[in-house]
Amino acid sequence: MTVTYTPPAQTSQYDLVNMHGAPLCHAIKCRKHTKLHRAYRGVFCPAHLLAIASIRERILHIPHEEATLEELQREVEALFRKIMEPGHMHYLANLENRIKELSKARITK
Repeated sequence: MTVTYTPPAQTSQYDLVNMHGAPLCHAIKCRKHTKLHRAYRGVFCPAHLLAIASIRERILHIPHEEATLEELQREVEALFRKIMEPGHMHYLANLENRIKELSKARITK
């Protein structure tokens, strides 16, 4: 009888479920799978729930005229999450276009 060795499955910092199929926290590098909370279009462990809430709160309180600051905070959110939703990508692209238009308007003045 031949016994073959099967190495354990490799894990990634972007995994959304563990080897048993349980959902994992949506924060990059987090492997927590218990006490998850659904919020901000994802599931987060208690520690990362506070972090994503803080990021989202900062985004909400940025004045509309501060497009570059808003873009920076949205990029922080994008780098925090394991998955990026198409809506977030679309919004970031629109924000970049708005910044370019504002820059052109400032140059022509």
